Amino acid sequence: MDLPGVPAGTRGRIQLVNGFSWIRYRVHFDNGEELGFLDRDQLVPAKEWKDEGAA
Repeated sequence: MDLPGVPAGTRGRIQLVNGFSWIRYRVHFDNGEELGFLDRDQLVPAKEWKDEGAA
């Protein structure tokens, strides 16, 4: 799933994990975008990412 300004598959680094009942993440992506308030279901660890366009 694409995020605003961040195509699916773009690598990034988590800069901040915050919250108690709702854990949210701030991520700096390799394309220069930085997004906050991301849920875990919006992120995929690199080792689990499957590029559906790859053969």
